Formats: sequence, structure tokens, C-alpha cells
Amino acid sequence: MRYYHLQGATSAKSRWEVRVDRAWNLPGSICRTCWAEVAHISLDFPSVDLFDWPHAHEYVEARQEPWEEYARLRDQLRPLLPSGVVVGPGSGFGPMNGWVKGSPPPVALLDGWTLLATEHGLEEMSMDGLRGIHAVRTRLRSANSVPTLHEVELLPAGEFAEPGRPVPTKPPCGVCGNVVTTLAPLEWRLDAASIPEVDAFRFQHWTTCVIVSERFLDTVRGLGCEGEFEPRLVAGPAEERARTPA
Repeated sequence: MRYYHLQGATSAKSRWEVRVDRAWNLPGSICRTCWAEVAHISLDFPSVDLFDWPHAHEYVEARQEPWEEYARLRDQLRPLLPSGVVVGPGSGFGPMNGWVKGSPPPVALLDGWTLLATEHGLEEMSMDGLRGIHAVRTRLRSANSVPTLHEVELLPAGEFAEPGRPVPTKPPCGVCGNVVTTLAPLEWRLDAASIPEVDAFRFQHWTTCVIVSERFLDTVRGLGCEGEFEPRLVAGPAEERARTPA
């Protein structure tokens, strides 16, 4: 099975317009030991709806906090998270708010890292048996003629392949755990053994990077919206053989 870094096509003609935000977010963090500043712009979980949660007001204002305050807010939120989900500074929660106009395609990549689908797109993904597609209906305002959009929740996974895997240059920070590493190569690849049994996920080291399988791309082609994307191969037959026991 081949896997691809899904990127928006620069030549795609825009037939729609959207403005979005999210109701709740963890703050960005700054560590006063190593001075690392972190704020993810893509590590979002639309299924984690904080409506009616008594502490929700603490997650409304976008801001930066010292690591200790960020950690308190993160730990307070953990009982609401699905099992195994790892969040980070800047993570957003709850369905998208905002508005959409025009004619969105059946599958689209918003801002390069948010995967959206219409009901028709989701139906085709289900019929094609795509794995791990968990979509949450957005709260985007629109005219009646605009298809309802859903956000596909993508969980972080995957590891760099050898050779070229970044390695630490110093021990991790004892407070925030930040690790400084060597740079990844421009033509990086995925370690096949680290690929989850799903057809779409986020790369855990670069959460703006959406990874999809060739099965996912086959569905996109069947929907007639392959022109919306420029996929780049990051795991191919050689890597797939590496994950298969002899």
C-alpha cells in the first residue's frame, strides 16, 4: 500500500469560500527552563465538544501561558479526551464555527491541514471501505444550496524512516520535555512499521502534514475531485514489504 502527503493543488480553481474558527483551545505554551515556545495550528479534535462543561470558559481566549499553567489546563481536560489521544499547546476542540459560500468539492483540504467532506463524499468513503474515517458535522452557516460540510478528525501517528530520521542533539527539557533534533531530509519517508491501520492520519512530528493511503486517493478520483490535490509519495512498495513479516 502506498501512502501520500496530501497537499492542496496550487492550480485548483476555487469555487467556494469559507471562514472558520473554533470555540475552545488550549493555550500556547512557553517553558521558562528551555524557553521553547509551542502552539500547534492543526492539532484539532472536533469530536471533543466542551459545551456545558463547567471549565469551558478557561479555554475560550487564545493566548500563551507558562508551561505549568498549560499543563494544568491540559490535565484538567484529559477525562474528556478519547482514549490514547495526545493533545498539545494550541490544540482546538469542538466543531468548526463560521460560514461557507459557493460549491465546495466532495473532499477538500482547508488551509493545507484540515480535511473536509460533504455528506456525498463521506458516503463514498464508507462504500469504499475506508478505515478510520471519523467525521464531525461542522457548524458552518451557509445558504440552503450549499452542501453540509463535515470535518474528518485526524489523529497523529507515524515515524520517520531510516536513514534520515532526526536524532536528538541534547537531552530533553526536564520541565516541558522539548527535544531539539537534527533536521529531517527534504525527501523524507515514513517508516512502514509506524503506519496505523487507517486511510488518513496526521504525521505526529508535523501535524500540518496529512497522510492518506492510495485507497483514499482512489475514492477522491472516483468523486472527480483529484484536481484539488497534489499528493507526494512518502511510503511505497519497498516500505510496505518492510512491515510484512517474512
